[in-house]
This record gives sequence, C-alpha cells and structure tokens, in this order.
Amino acid sequence: MAFFLTFILVSLSPLHPLSYIQTEGNRSFSDEEILHSLNLSEPFNLTEKTIEECSRRILNLYKSAGFLEAEIHYEIRDSTLILTISEGVEFRVGTIEVKGNRFIKDDVLLKLLSIKKGRVFSVKDFEAGVDEVLNFYGNSGFPFTRFIPSYFKSEKGRIEIGLEVEEGPRLRWGDITAQGNTITKDYVIKKQLRIPTGDYFSENQLSRSRTWLEKLPFIEIEDTFGFVKGEESGTVDLLVNVREVKSNRMSGIIGYIPPREEEKGGYIGSFMTEMLNLFGTGRAISVQWEKQIPPYTKLDVSFKEPWVFGSQSSLKLSLFHLLEDTLYTFSKAHIEVKTDLSLNLSMSILIGWERFTPASIEIPASRKYSLGTGVEFSNLDYPVNPRRGVNYIFFTEYGKKGPTNVMKFTLDLLNNIPVFANNAIAILISGKATRTNDPPLPEYEQFTLGGYNSLRGYRERQFRTIQMLRVSPEYRYLVSRNSRLYLFYDCAYFKTSTYPLGTLEDYFKAGYGVGARFSGGIGIISIEYALGEEKNFMKAKIHLGLDTAF
Repeated sequence: MAFFLTFILVSLSPLHPLSYIQTEGNRSFSDEEILHSLNLSEPFNLTEKTIEECSRRILNLYKSAGFLEAEIHYEIRDSTLILTISEGVEFRVGTIEVKGNRFIKDDVLLKLLSIKKGRVFSVKDFEAGVDEVLNFYGNSGFPFTRFIPSYFKSEKGRIEIGLEVEEGPRLRWGDITAQGNTITKDYVIKKQLRIPTGDYFSENQLSRSRTWLEKLPFIEIEDTFGFVKGEESGTVDLLVNVREVKSNRMSGIIGYIPPREEEKGGYIGSFMTEMLNLFGTGRAISVQWEKQIPPYTKLDVSFKEPWVFGSQSSLKLSLFHLLEDTLYTFSKAHIEVKTDLSLNLSMSILIGWERFTPASIEIPASRKYSLGTGVEFSNLDYPVNPRRGVNYIFFTEYGKKGPTNVMKFTLDLLNNIPVFANNAIAILISGKATRTNDPPLPEYEQFTLGGYNSLRGYRERQFRTIQMLRVSPEYRYLVSRNSRLYLFYDCAYFKTSTYPLGTLEDYFKAGYGVGARFSGGIGIISIEYALGEEKNFMKAKIHLGLDTAF
C-alpha cells in the first residue's frame, strides 16, 4: 500500500515573520489542536525548512489517528501562512494474519501488538506494538528475532495486515569475554556483570548488567556489547569492550583558622589516599589522616573485600584511632557486610568494638560492643558532580558497655533538582540523635558539628551534640562534568549535653558562603569561603582541597 505524503511548495521567495497561521479542510482536529502540535511561538519566523517540519508534524498527527493518505498544501498570503489539509479516509484495522510464531500463541502476540480488528489504525501504536513483541522475545531467550510485516492491503478504509515472525534459536547465556582490561582481572568484570550463566538470554538482564558494570569506578564501557555463537550448542557468548581509568586517588584539605580571643588559631588539614582496584582484583584500601585545632589527630584505615565467599556481598574491615589533645585516646574496629538489593538500593550490617582510655580527664575507661544496620538508596546521575537524583542514607547502631546502653540514629537525605541548563539546586537534610539509659553521655559518644562538609563558617568540630537537624541548600552552576560554582547556606538546630552535669542547652547556628570546584591537570581543586555568626570577612573560614587520581 502506498502512503501519499505530499508537500506542494509554493511561494519560494524568502519568508518574513508571519502574523497568522490559518488551517483549512481540517474536520477531525480543531485549529487549536493543530497549532498546538506545531509547538511554535509568535511571531512565526518561518522558512521553507521549518514549514516542511510543520507539515511533517501535522501529517504525523493525522497518521496517529488513522488518516494514512492525508495531504498538506501551503501558501502564503500577505503575512498569513495558509495550510490546506486533505484528510482522506480514516483507516481501521481489518484482518490480521500472523505466521512463523511457534514460541507464543497468536492471541498473546496480538495482545502485545495492542491492535484489534475494527479499531482505528495508528502507525505510532503499531510501531510501539512491534517493539513490545520484540522485547518479549528478547527477554525470553530469542536475541535474533525478526518481526516482518509481509503485507499491508487497503480497501474501503480498512487495512489488512500480514505479519511474519522469524524467531531464530532460543539461546542461553554462555561465556563472557572481556577486552581492553590490562590490570583488572577478567573475573572482576564477569562478577560485576551478574549474568546468571545457564539462564535464557534476556535483554533486560543485559541492560541491568551494563548498569552494574558502570558502577565500578575503575572501568568505563568502551562500546556496545557484542554477541557471538557460543561453543556449547544453544548458547550465546558476550563480548565486553572496556577501558580502564585511574583507580588510585589522593585528596587533601588545608584550612586556616584565625585566632579568636583566647583560642589559638592555625592550620588544619586532612589527607586521604585510596586504591580502588588493588592488584586488579576489585579490592579497595583507604587511609585517612586528619589534624584539627585544638590538638586533635585522627587515623582511619579500611579494607574492602568484594564478593565475599563467592556472593554478591562485600566485606569491609575498618580500624580507627583518635587522639584528643592530651585528654584521651579512642580506638574502634568494625566489620561491615554490605549487600546490593537492587541497582539503587543496598543494605549493610555492622559489628563493632570500641575502647576509650582517659589521660587527663575524669571519665572512666570503657569498652563497648555494638551492632548496627544501614540502608542506602541512590540514583544520582553522576556521583562526583550530580545534577539530578537523590542519595538517602539511614543508619542505626546499638551499643553496650557494661550496664549502659547507647542507641545512635543517622539520617542523610540529599536531593539534586535541575532548574535551568547546567544549573541545579542541591538540598541536604541531615538528622542525628542519641539515646541512653544512663545519661549524660561523655563527649566522645556525642556527634560533632562544624567545619567542612558540616556546618560551614565555624571551626572544625566546634560543637558537641546529642541531637541535631541540619539543612544545607546549595545553588550550583555546573561548569563542566567535574567542575562547579556554588552558593551555600547551612543552618542547624542542635542540643548539647555537658558531662558530668548533664546540663541541656538548645542552639541554632547558621553559615553561608561561596565555593568553587574545578577539574585541572593535577586533579579536582576545591575552595570554599564561609561566614558564620561573626559577620567579619577577615574571620571567615577558608578551605582548600585537592582530589587527584593516579
């Protein structure tokens, strides 16, 4: 059957801004519906090319309603574009003949097509139905299925349809071959793909596997996946082309805090290094060191073992040591097992041990054993510098030291909302709380607040709190994939408890400032300038950071 989509072009002289668009001959669609489909704004500055595009959109509108032989003529009179529409006959579905399908029955196939005898024939709906049929076959082990319309016959406003299916063989997953990886072991890529060998081929599984592989920070997918006939009969092998990226990182932050009244000032900083693909095995190790004022030193070391015991769970061992001036030392160790429940949802269980040793303060030494669990949901479009998506984290921990029970709760909700091109609003809501049967809690059991990645405009760890709610909106302009400029405002309501008196006080603090993050040859450089309750630009807090990969 022939579809007559004719454009008769007249008045080929250069076109000027037009005041009106007038339609004639349209009965099935109103003038408003046709003009709405054009998606134009006044004044109508049209050219021959844009008029052709308008004609195509109108014809698509009519084809979706069954008017397959619709035609459009146009001409320009003064400042008016006149569109003359010849609608033709509205076609409906006649008989439907299906051949070649052995795996699914005719009625199931026709249901997937979503076309029934007597209904208006829509090209758009028919094409969507063909896609549904191919998706069904593709997710049932038939990756090479072809769906061919063998004939279309039109007579007296009816379309007779003939369809032929070439199913091809039903195949199972075979072997996986990785190409392009020189450091990463093949088994790392195979495990991360999470393809159940021996199951029937599924395009949905293939899409999920690609997303899983993209989650590896040291792998980029070079091209679309390829397929070859498997060595075993009835299998299809998968070819994966990847490119390895730098997986070792170092980052550091240097800050300066000016002296205030009787408090000393000075430089503060932190240093972190991590290897995310140790010896190409997917194992990760991280070391973090931090120094603050008053004298405070922290060392945090962790090791991650992926796919522990052949499962899809990972195991993380962490060791932590803190020296608080000459007051006390605090050490802890914990083991965390994390399982991905889906592409965006994960759950973790943590077992920990802590030891507190006083030096020059009258707080008794203690040991605590703890059990915690956490849930994280994340669908950020690009975790390093996201424009859209959310990242929600909830963690709760129960600890016991002698007769004292301690419960801790943490909730972090990050929303990234795109507004304009390359602009976004990021809103972080963070809540923390503690509960105990033997108050008050000593300071080392409390949360800290203040400084970089916390309440900016204040000293690092300036406040100790047993309850807090922090809201931190940022307006971001994304300069590039890894770079941004931003304005931020931090505010926090929190409650403090002094030890050993247990005196409770409520506070509300706020800070604001500007920040920049740029990607350069040596890595990602960040700088923040923040003001707190002291509205003095000379006493602002400045943070410099460097994150580099090697």
